[in-house]
Amino acid sequence: MKLYVFSKVNNSKVYLNVTFPHRQAMRNYFGGEWFTINDNNSYHVGEVYAEAEKKTGTVAGTLIGGLVGLLAGPEGAIIGAAIGAAIGNSSDKDETPMVNAFNNSY
Repeated sequence: MKLYVFSKVNNSKVYLNVTFPHRQAMRNYFGGEWFTINDNNSYHVGEVYAEAEKKTGTVAGTLIGGLVGLLAGPEGAIIGAAIGAAIGNSSDKDETPMVNAFNNSY
């Protein structure tokens, strides 16, 4: 999970180098509602959003499962790729509840 604000300079995403489970944890860390980042602007904790990191678990799982499955022949490669894809996909989705919890926090 990555946290970001929209820059007050050019409205682009500016990623924070810290991660918190919810906005109250940010308040505790920064000692209040406001904090300043490297663009020298102050931001309110309500301006911070979370997004899932782009992961490649599904692709990697498919490739690894397929390669391992090759040892058992073509059928093994297909079965291994399917199992690997399922495992990789579930690891990619693990961040979704954390992102939603942060974005829905106050």
